[in-house]
Amino acid sequence: MLHLMAPLNWLLRRKLVYRITDMFPEALIAAMPRVPWFLRLFHRLTIFWRKRVDRFEVLGEDQRTLLVRQGIAPERITLVRDPSPVIITPGTKPLPIPQQLQGRKVLLYSGNFGVAHEYETFVQAYTKFHAEGSGKVALWLNAIGAGADAVERELSGRRLPFFRTQPLPLDRVANLLVTPAAHLITLRKAFVGIVVPSKVFGCIDSGRDIIYLGPEESDLHLLCHAKMTPGRYTRVDIGDVVAMVRALEELAASDAHVPA
Repeated sequence: MLHLMAPLNWLLRRKLVYRITDMFPEALIAAMPRVPWFLRLFHRLTIFWRKRVDRFEVLGEDQRTLLVRQGIAPERITLVRDPSPVIITPGTKPLPIPQQLQGRKVLLYSGNFGVAHEYETFVQAYTKFHAEGSGKVALWLNAIGAGADAVERELSGRRLPFFRTQPLPLDRVANLLVTPAAHLITLRKAFVGIVVPSKVFGCIDSGRDIIYLGPEESDLHLLCHAKMTPGRYTRVDIGDVVAMVRALEELAASDAHVPA
């Protein structure tokens, strides 16, 4: 759309406001082990047209940083965050805990779990946590995507406790978000500023703990650090299995919400 609207607005001398969600072709490039020449050329052309946009609306500070690095003047960039996709009130009731997770605190991953989301560190830590630790936390994987399939495959092969469901209808998401003791959010470093998981707003509004596995530079960390109650938010660096195990043990020992 940018490659259509930017030239058209330039010809018509109209002002163009570009609201960015996930950034393309950067998201495609970040998922590739080797980027073909024609995609690199297309990326350069994309930046060329971005520099001719009058005003940008970005979803996060990490997006702003990325655009500035591409040569976009900071004064042409405005932060306009997305609201939570669901409304959570004090009267929002949690869903029943699946039988497979009974007796443990529930760690929920909900939504898309694709190539942008790190899972290797979590799987290693989760394995160690159940083999050598208390094992008092269990994963509810309410997700679709290649990452979700990989996590299910790994945990099933290791005979570790978890429960997987397909994403629930939107009218039940608020109830789902207040169900677990904590939420798991992950992001690979290559995707910082390129994709902005909107589910973080619902996770924060739920009042449950959050464990974020990913880079500090992401807006995910900025939002959670600013809005979460101290002690209810933990960030773990990618690759730090020991810290992830510690986060799981702290959740197991905490007074985090456990639905009746």
